[in-house]
Amino acid sequence: MTDKNTPMGLMAMESLPWLRAAFRHVCGSAKGSGAANAQPEDVAPITDEEAAAAGRAVVNLFRRWKLTDDEARKLLGDMPSKTWARWKIGDVGQPSRDIQLRLGTLLGIHMALRCIYSKPEHGYEWIRTPKKAFSGKSALDVMMSGEITDLAQTRNYLDVERGAY
Repeated sequence: MTDKNTPMGLMAMESLPWLRAAFRHVCGSAKGSGAANAQPEDVAPITDEEAAAAGRAVVNLFRRWKLTDDEARKLLGDMPSKTWARWKIGDVGQPSRDIQLRLGTLLGIHMALRCIYSKPEHGYEWIRTPKKAFSGKSALDVMMSGEITDLAQTRNYLDVERGAY
């Protein structure tokens, strides 16, 4: 179920129980649900269907971030052009474990930005805004090295900014 404030194209995330639980974990839970306190060993591995839905959500997120095809492919671990073309039309298939980790990290970045900014467009703009914490580079500049550790660095920065620790 979605509301009028849900960004178009990211609605697929709402239908995934593991992603809803992750969002509650990232943003905290007003009702103190068990999901917010779940430990990694309590979370079941995602299914191929869930991974594909996460892939579609990231494609839509990249549109909101206004990434070029080359930028998108780089953030997804130098994904081949033909594979990216299939993803853009909704044919995500079964993402590899590496891609699943990247998808989770990218969606975590998105969720953290949604927790920090009340207006989604501010989070979308944040990706390209230079930051002192990144030596004057934008988060996108940092992530464009293509290493999953650089995606994690951005995610960790946002977790600290929103007070997750």
